[in-house]
Order: sequence, then C-alpha cells, then structure tokens
Amino acid sequence: MSGTANKAAGAQKWAEKGIECRELRVSPAGTYEVYWAPSAALAKEFLREKSLPDPDAHIIVETPEGNWCADSEGIYLERLLPFQTSIEMAQCRGRIKAPPKALGLKMAALGLMDNFTADVKCGRCGNTWIDGLRYRDNTLVKCSRCRAMNLVDSKRHIFRFKAHDALLKSEFPKTAVHARED
Repeated sequence: MSGTANKAAGAQKWAEKGIECRELRVSPAGTYEVYWAPSAALAKEFLREKSLPDPDAHIIVETPEGNWCADSEGIYLERLLPFQTSIEMAQCRGRIKAPPKALGLKMAALGLMDNFTADVKCGRCGNTWIDGLRYRDNTLVKCSRCRAMNLVDSKRHIFRFKAHDALLKSEFPKTAVHARED
C-alpha cells in the first residue's frame, strides 16, 4: 500500500471513530491542525498514532473533556477541567506511574500551564493512562477504564531550576509555586 493510501485508510479509521478535522492552518509560526473527538481517551489515542508533519506542527483535539494537544515535545492537556480541583469527590487514590517530562514540569512551575502530564495508575482497577496534574498539589483524575475518580498527589515531582533558568524564572511574577520551592 502506498503512503497516500495508508494516510487515506488512517483518516477513514479515525472518521469512523468520530474524529473529524475542523481546521488546518499553515503560518510562519507553524502548522496547526484542529480536530474534534467524542472523548479524551480517543483524542489521546489519536495523538499517540498521528505523526507531526514538521517540527513546528501543533495538533489540537477538542473534546467534551478538554482539549488534548501534541507538538514536538509530546502530548499535553491544554488546561485542567473544573472538577479536577474538587478533591473531595475522590473515590480512590491513584498514583503517578512514571516520572513526568521535565518540560511539562517547568511550564507548570513557571505558571505558563496549569498542569503537566504524566502516566497515572488507577487505584481501583490498575489501568494506566496519561492525564493532566496540578504542579505539586493534589488533582482529581477520572480513570479511562472504570471511570473511578482518583486522587493523585504530585508533591514529590519538582522542577529544579538550574543556573541558566534563573533569568527566565525572574521574568515571571512570584506565585505560590515559587514560594514552595525546596
């Protein structure tokens, strides 16, 4: 099968699952592809399989459960959903399965993003999925398999600023994140 035929078959597969292309924009800042998906789980599956057309490409998948995106650094959640700060709704305690990427931690530590992404393991069924977490705080995340509300503590995951980060860090206003540095 040729490359064009493979792409067409891939597009058909995702269309059958309910993913639709909403916009394709090419600008000097990069290529932006915007899609819609019926669920965050499907969006993340799509982003894991979709290849970026170039290093400056950005793929955004809008879902009822927030916008999931991909760029040259990986997959990330555009912003947390309001329920994710309602830790009293927790049904079990999930945990971070693998160390998160340093860039995501740095963006959250600087306050440029309200979250970083990490692989999370459900405290009820053991399922593992990627989700957005608050920096050095508790976050509520919903298991993609059993739908249990997991409380995940990210206090152990700290971005350690290096000497070359000092200038960058000083450009941002003081936040609670800076005050909590060890």
